Amino acid sequence: MRPALPLPSSCGSVARAALAAAAAAVALCAAASPAAASPAAAAPRVPDPDRSSPVSAASSQARPAGSNAATALKRQFVTGRGVKMTEVMTMTYPDDPQGPPTKSVTTGAYRFGRSGVTAYDLTWTMKPDLLDMRTRIISLPKATYVAGKIFSLPEGKTWMRMSPGPSFNFTSQPINALEPSTLKHLIATAKTTRDGQRVGGARTTVRSGVITVAQLYAASPSFRKQLGERPRGIGAKLKLRWKLWLDGDQLTRRLTSSYTETTQNLTYSSQMTVTTKTEFSHWGGKVTVTAPPAASVIDSEDVESQDAMTALPGARLPVPGRSR
Repeated sequence: MRPALPLPSSCGSVARAALAAAAAAVALCAAASPAAASPAAAAPRVPDPDRSSPVSAASSQARPAGSNAATALKRQFVTGRGVKMTEVMTMTYPDDPQGPPTKSVTTGAYRFGRSGVTAYDLTWTMKPDLLDMRTRIISLPKATYVAGKIFSLPEGKTWMRMSPGPSFNFTSQPINALEPSTLKHLIATAKTTRDGQRVGGARTTVRSGVITVAQLYAASPSFRKQLGERPRGIGAKLKLRWKLWLDGDQLTRRLTSSYTETTQNLTYSSQMTVTTKTEFSHWGGKVTVTAPPAASVIDSEDVESQDAMTALPGARLPVPGRSR
């Protein structure tokens, strides 16, 4: 049985899932602001996978793979440059095999600064898009702008502004490959390494492994903000199976993750499998992210009609280890 979503009963199951996920995308951006970060999400101490392997700086070949990939990523952090991204997330329900999967596609680009991502322009779409839930999100350091038919905005206004901007990158992928610390500790959990196929024309090496929610929480600042409080019990032990394709420059070309989570309460028990494939291209290219025209923007607190946003309080994007 699938968990009920707080949406009109007249919608079909796929349509309800589409609207909930679209609304949740916006809710996630709003909840991710620095002011909304929970004190419980403070970074725990993380064992350094490289500390037990001291090497000479002159020998990059001797350095652990995670260190090489993290260093390669940091070299990409040049103001005004960035990377393009395409992502496909699929949710299936093992205990409802006749039900259609829920799928979303996100495309766009991230702009870097000297310390990482500083802005992005992403477009999120459901497949099939039965309710025309196409949503575009532009994030800048001081504000996030959202456009889409999930809002009922005054005539002449097509963008809603939320301030301050999110402090992490909106994505359906729980493993953030644009964080050096996350990439380094992810690779430390690799079980296999082999030659991979070409991705975007580049030769790759593919690694695969398993990381728990507790390990990911310890390594990833963005995942800590998504999850909120520190994971405990079964949620902390939940395993994410992953594969990572790195090119010859040690840059991420593709990342896949998958996990199956069971939710139980007094009225139902539900299983859900979430699989996400993220691909990166055009590393180091120039990326420009600009705010929408001021005349087309309205602040979120000035939006009176919230009819299309009734799902926001209860709708959530799938985040491993978080109670649904």
